[in-house]
This record gives sequence, structure tokens and C-alpha cells, in this order.
Amino acid sequence: MSAPTIPLFHLILAIIVLLPVPTAATEPALEIPAANTETTASPSAPMSATTLKTMVDQTAHTHGLDRDLIHALIRAESAYNPQAVSPAGAVGLMQVMPATAADYGVNHSAALFEPKTNLNTGMRHFKRLLNKYDNIAAAVMAYNAGEGALERGGGVVNYAETQRYTHQVLTTYLKSKGIAPYSPEARAVTGIDLNPKMATAQPAISTRKPLNKTMTQPAHEPEPEPLKTYTPEPDLRWQATFKQPELKPELKAQLEAQNRHLLTTVKPPPALNVSSLRIQIPAPQYLKSPPRAQFTSRMR
Repeated sequence: MSAPTIPLFHLILAIIVLLPVPTAATEPALEIPAANTETTASPSAPMSATTLKTMVDQTAHTHGLDRDLIHALIRAESAYNPQAVSPAGAVGLMQVMPATAADYGVNHSAALFEPKTNLNTGMRHFKRLLNKYDNIAAAVMAYNAGEGALERGGGVVNYAETQRYTHQVLTTYLKSKGIAPYSPEARAVTGIDLNPKMATAQPAISTRKPLNKTMTQPAHEPEPEPLKTYTPEPDLRWQATFKQPELKPELKAQLEAQNRHLLTTVKPPPALNVSSLRIQIPAPQYLKSPPRAQFTSRMR
């Protein structure tokens, strides 16, 4: 009896079922370290670069903002790190301060780690600054340093950190538009004259003098000269109202010899007889006592 034959169709079908099915390649998650920020655990799962970029573009379109400007802002703020936390406490992609987020209804800082919440809050704040100042450069400076610093500086923030930040954001934005950063066209777009010195701005050195000797002196400032004391000449004769300085032994001996010579050669003046100069003043008449006889007759 011969073995039963298996149809070729069933054999091919069994092989296909047993083979492993290849999975589709997925994009790597965006994990870019933030510049000059500390990181903390994020409550949301890592997000791919494409998904994050799409979310930024959609949120910028919703708020009526230029997506290239928002991307330049996020690149300078957090380098696209949703977990970024600055030393000052700013959180997330757009480095939103919890106090600022509270003005827009976000009362928990943990919610700022969620990219969508952070983008909406940061863009609402940046849109308000653009509408208030009607100037891209002023809005960027106020977003970094605060509105108070901008108004105290008369429309410009001169902090070195803000100068570097503004230069980075605006040059990135202008290059994405194909505009030379230092051209008149760039001035018309941003509202500021950019210059290369902004990229390397350093804090100003204080010129105030120290209040006491314990404070360090600047390296370039020379040490003060010691006070000069006046030394009198040895042959000066001091008046009686001044304290006689200590004289040299030779001069002292010379003066003593002169005094001895004067005592021996100069005769003293004659003594004045004071008693011969006294004037005899008669006693007043009313002080004289009356004769006793007159006094007795008056008593009777």
C-alpha cells in the first residue's frame, strides 16, 4: 500500500505559515541633549523626531505663528529636548517658567513635560509678546529675559546671555528664510541691527571700587602709594604753639651752649618796686564815723 501524497498547494501554504513575518522599521526616538539645561524624568513616552516636528508645525499654524521662527526658538531653548529643565526652573521644549504657565491656566509644572501642553503654553506666551511689541527681536528678548528687563532697557536687553540668545535665534530664523543676517533686509524683518559681537557678548566688568580693604583689587589697578609724612628741617625754630620736635644731639648741644652764653652776658633788668607805685586814695566821706558828741545829741 503506497503512502498518501500531499498536494503541492498545501505544502507551500504550510511553509508560508511557519516562516516569521518581518516587522516594519520604526524611526528612532528623538533623544537630543539640551544645551545648558538639566534633565529630569518625563511623564510622557519618547517621541520620534518626525512626530515632534509635525506637532510643532501644527501648533504654530494653530496659533498663527511662523513655524521657522518657532523652530529657531525651540532649538535655542531646549535643543528639542522635552525633558529639559534649566537651572532657573524653566521646563520643556520651549522652557516655560511655571509662574508664566500659571497665567495661561497650567498650574502644575509636571504638565509642562508633555510636549503638546508645553508647545501650546509657550506659543501663546510668545504670540502675546509679538502682538504687544510688534517686533520680532523685542519679542525674542522679552521671551528670554522678561518684559521688565526689556522695558528697563528702553526696548533692548543688554544682558550678555540675552544678546547671545537673540543672535542665535534670529540668525537661525533668517538663514531658514534665505536672508543674510547682517543685511538691511534682515533689519526690516527682525527690527534690529544684528552684529557678530552679539554672538560672543560677555558680562560687563564692574568699575566700582571696593568698599573695604578685604575685597580684592582689580589686577590692572596699581596699589595706592603710602602716605608721605613731613620731616622738619633740623634748623627750623618752631613756634610755641607747636610741639617741639626731637632735635639732633649736635643741634641740641649747640642751643644749650647759646643759652648759657646768654645767661652769663646779658644783665637781668632791675627789680621793679611795686610798693612805690601804690596810690594813696582817701577814704570816702560817708565812711567816716561822726564825732561821738554829735551822735549822742541825736540820740536824745
